[in-house]
Amino acid sequence: MLICGHTHRPRFPKNGELPYFNTGCGIHTKGITGIEIIGDKILMVDWRIRSDDMGGLEIVRTVMRGPESIEKYNIRNFPYKRRSGQTQAKYKK
Repeated sequence: MLICGHTHRPRFPKNGELPYFNTGCGIHTKGITGIEIIGDKILMVDWRIRSDDMGGLEIVRTVMRGPESIEKYNIRNFPYKRRSGQTQAKYKK
């Protein structure tokens, strides 16, 4: 699993894709995006400053992708072919 930030391209892998996560830009004028790991789950979130109905400011958390089980992205679930294309990697627990 690889978690990065600040490439200006948010990334949360789809089913079958390699486990690469990216927050994108991360910081915006009214909030931030981030990758959160809570227990055994991973998710991409957006935290924003917004005004409520009375004109007061509040911070709102929105889940953009996930939550997904971290185990879903365990490298053991992504065997790869070596450059020769003949064998797959084996991982021990």
